[in-house]
Amino acid sequence: WTEPHSKRLKVKVTLKREVLSKITIQQEKMAEFVIENRQCSDCARIYANQPWKALVQLRQRVSHKRTIHQLEQKILSQNSLVQFIDLKAQKDGLDFYFDEKCIAYRFVEWLKGVIPFKHQQSKKLIGADNHSNIAKDQLTIRCDIVPICKGDLVALPSNGGKGMGGELCGRVALVQSITSLIRLVDPMNGKKADITADKYWRHPLAPIASSASLVEFVVLDIEPVDPINFSQDRNEFLIADAEVARKQDLGENDDRFFVRTHLGKYLKAGSEVLGYDLRSGNCNDSALEGLRGEPP
Repeated sequence: WTEPHSKRLKVKVTLKREVLSKITIQQEKMAEFVIENRQCSDCARIYANQPWKALVQLRQRVSHKRTIHQLEQKILSQNSLVQFIDLKAQKDGLDFYFDEKCIAYRFVEWLKGVIPFKHQQSKKLIGADNHSNIAKDQLTIRCDIVPICKGDLVALPSNGGKGMGGELCGRVALVQSITSLIRLVDPMNGKKADITADKYWRHPLAPIASSASLVEFVVLDIEPVDPINFSQDRNEFLIADAEVARKQDLGENDDRFFVRTHLGKYLKAGSEVLGYDLRSGNCNDSALEGLRGEPP
């Protein structure tokens, strides 16, 4: 070798071979090697400002991010399954960056069992080798979550069919939960229905009220409608008639409301609850068209 910083190695090679009987030819040769530094493939992508191969864009266009927050908690609990290299918060959702496309596809499949959404994908060419016919591209998958959240109030069309609520068609329902399905419950009779993501996007439902419109009420009196046929082990809800008043009106006026609720199992006189006051709410008239009877 020469100097330590020259990155050159000199090796003296001796070649020796017998060509004829008892005749040997020997020759010495000096070989010089040059050391060249190379980056690994991951470091090369970072240096070229191309550290990711796949991007999953999660979007939900609502005023409150209740479903996104629910998804964040599930991701934290399943940290070993969700292997992303970077996460960025956006105005309407989150961006997940992956170093392998197969991991991004696996993440989308995991999302299908957690939230209802539709997705579409696109590719962007970032480089190509014409000699070897190899192209490098970046994959982008956009996932649009249904724009309704747990606790929203929706009006189901009367002509929705079995897949759009079944017995709840033409009624106002409450979104009980958001998982891979949208679970609705009728607060007037406690009946439930599930809507798949495909059915929802064929017949989108716009919420007539969200959690931002909730009003505090105080239960003054409550009485079950049919306590004899109620079995606490089999039924989740108990239909009851209740007398309530807005909390802000107590001591100000004598306004009272007589309502029917599916939460008779959990409420008693003096309980404070959140509810929707449809008298003062700004509801979309088109969403209320085709309802059976008056809104509750």
